[in-house]
Amino acid sequence: MGCASSKLDELPAVALCRERCVFLDEAIHQRYALAEAHLAYVHSLRAVGASLHRFFDQDLTYSAAGPPSPVLNLPAKRKGDPEPSGSPPEILIFLCHEPELALQEAIRKDARDQPSGIGSSLG
Repeated sequence: MGCASSKLDELPAVALCRERCVFLDEAIHQRYALAEAHLAYVHSLRAVGASLHRFFDQDLTYSAAGPPSPVLNLPAKRKGDPEPSGSPPEILIFLCHEPELALQEAIRKDARDQPSGIGSSLG
């Protein structure tokens, strides 16, 4: 029992316990490193989101402040063209950034110009 180191330190169970303590310490440090990396990732996502928000707000403000999209009305027929059966619908070409809106407007205009029997049979 004296001051000399105990023989218990040399047992395999004690060595295994020490190795486990080292692994646990390393796991704790890695957990903190993961938490810091996750926090940095969340901050970067927030910064990207704010940048995208400003970008689209600026784009929407610019497009809303600009002049309306021009409409080009093409003539229904030219002098040398043969006469088609029935009257052709007026052709509208929208020059804008939102082609879906132009298409919807053209469909609505076409539906208004058609007799009620033709448009109602399309379901």
